[in-house]
Amino acid sequence: FNRQTTRETVGDIVKRLEESDTTAEKKRSGQPVVVRTEENKAAVESVFSKDPTISTRRAESMLGISKTSILRILADLGLHIN
Repeated sequence: FNRQTTRETVGDIVKRLEESDTTAEKKRSGQPVVVRTEENKAAVESVFSKDPTISTRRAESMLGISKTSILRILADLGLHIN
């Protein structure tokens, strides 16, 4: 697709540049991602390599990591479950 940059977007970038001498956006507020740490990735990988048939719900209760986070970690690792 071919979308054009809007006047508003250009205005926002110019405003950021004038205010802070950079076009980079400010750091966002909110909770940072802390679940997908290297330790948790290693734990998830270990559990699923030992038993590839384990359910995400079982892994959730074993690891104390939400099912959604486990699925995201598996995707980060390039793994998927059927």
